[in-house]
Amino acid sequence: MKHDQRASVLMYHALESPDISCGLQDRGELIYVIDESRFRLHMTLIEKSGARVILPGDSLSSSGRGDIILTFDDGHSSGYSVALPILSASGLNAVFFITTGWTGKDHYLTRDEIKKLYDSGMMIGSHGISHRFMTDLTDNELAAELTGSKKTLESIIGKDVTSFSAPGGRIDRRVIAAAVKAGYRWIFSSEPAGNLELTEGIPIGRFAVTAASGDEWLSRIVSGNPPRSALVKYRTLSMMKRLLGNRLYESIRGSILGND
Repeated sequence: MKHDQRASVLMYHALESPDISCGLQDRGELIYVIDESRFRLHMTLIEKSGARVILPGDSLSSSGRGDIILTFDDGHSSGYSVALPILSASGLNAVFFITTGWTGKDHYLTRDEIKKLYDSGMMIGSHGISHRFMTDLTDNELAAELTGSKKTLESIIGKDVTSFSAPGGRIDRRVIAAAVKAGYRWIFSSEPAGNLELTEGIPIGRFAVTAASGDEWLSRIVSGNPPRSALVKYRTLSMMKRLLGNRLYESIRGSILGND
């Protein structure tokens, strides 16, 4: 069955608190690490805005205001230790995209924590097995990443896994077709786009939240009036990825994004 809805999507990665380190070292990853107090403020701003936080497939708000979807990529353990208590206290939910090959490793979610996230009302989605860029894979490798991660997560939560986000935002028509064939209904990219028509099998854009994302930036996205600079930057970085190639781009990503 086809479901259409409109929403703006926020993409988080790791969180940390004074007592809980994210455990990341790479500069290109650290720019996406959000402090617990900042994340708590983000949730407060969203609640005060009147926007409703939903999951893919939920019914639309009847208020006429665009809805918000919260997503977390990679499967950092902070999703359970830091994000879950804040979300639960506010009655909010989110989609957690898990890189299954990292499950149980230092600073990443365990199988038990993934199940507890699901039991707490969160949606569990796939982020592949190895976090390799899907566009770099052969057809067989691509199918293995998509189906293998899906089966692993379904064995953990005991339910169908219907959401997928592409590692590094690398996505094209071949990846989309393979994801749909593997049984995913909701496919997420990293292209910033607000107040989207969310349709099964069509890539859903997201706004990446970084340590430098201010209150005004967030408020504009929640209100459905995202800053144009987000799209301009995305297009610039996309052009650099094409020119440099994935391997070289990733090796210098921290320097490129360091002042984000």
